[in-house]
Amino acid sequence: TSMAAPHVSGAAAWLLANQVVAANVKDLLTQTARDLGDSGFDTRYGYGLLDLAGAASAALGDSIPPSGSISIEQGADRTSSSTVTLTLSAADGGGTVRTMALSNNGVDFAAYESYAGSKTWNMTDSVTGGTSSDGTKYVCVKYKDLGQNESPVYCDAIFYDGNIPTALSIKSYEDQSERVQLTAGTRVADGSPYFSWSGSADAGTGVAGYYVYFGTDAGADPHFAGDFQTGSSFTVSGLSADDVTYYLRVQAADGSDNVSTISSFSLRLDNVVARQTNVAVSQTARGLRLRWTPSADSHLLSHRIYRGMTSSGPYAYVKDIPA
Repeated sequence: TSMAAPHVSGAAAWLLANQVVAANVKDLLTQTARDLGDSGFDTRYGYGLLDLAGAASAALGDSIPPSGSISIEQGADRTSSSTVTLTLSAADGGGTVRTMALSNNGVDFAAYESYAGSKTWNMTDSVTGGTSSDGTKYVCVKYKDLGQNESPVYCDAIFYDGNIPTALSIKSYEDQSERVQLTAGTRVADGSPYFSWSGSADAGTGVAGYYVYFGTDAGADPHFAGDFQTGSSFTVSGLSADDVTYYLRVQAADGSDNVSTISSFSLRLDNVVARQTNVAVSQTARGLRLRWTPSADSHLLSHRIYRGMTSSGPYAYVKDIPA
């Protein structure tokens, strides 16, 4: 290395004397060196054999600017996040692409940085021309090669919708007539309740529809476990499982698929009463005495007594006895 150091120092000094930007000197020398030993950098030969003529040609003889492209979120047409992933591609017919600069309006560019094929970028950064409002956003890029040739400006666009729909309010009724409203958590005998909702709004693209889940999972995410619909009501029919809690869980969604917080309404289906057992009748001086073992139904409210002349009826209502 005792002889390599002065050769490299001299080459660097020559490039600087010929107006090559100091920040580019290292890249020029390492990227134009003739590779020796293992491919690429290795511990025996380093970057290879110094090639000042190649470095000079790259720095001073290259007048061809790079060409390139930019893509936001792999070409998606809209996003709900102001932070996006950029895919960047550039090539230089006369040399090597070294740096790139980014902007949100094609005018106010950030400082040049090392060229990379991918980058996370904030489209609302005001320093580079961004705004926080919803709408079409642009991200632009320009590239430079080792000879400081600058490319044209390349841009891509995407629709940004950062507004989230507000939560909605759910109501439930015995049927679509909406005459009898049900209370959340109540027990119902009818397996065909009707639901409707309202109250959600979106300041951006507006409410496009709703993700709706109906089932027995209290923690279900409608966005993934439910179905999308544009209407604001839901009808259930044919429920038959006794003593089971059902949940309607709904999220409003806008045109960019931003979703509101989950609104939920639960009902417990109770359509079977366990029968009394050990029913026995005995004669007393005052009439008949009726005895039974109470039903195991923990939600039983009363026992309804009927009487008749035969076991097959007809029967006449007598009274309700509290459970």
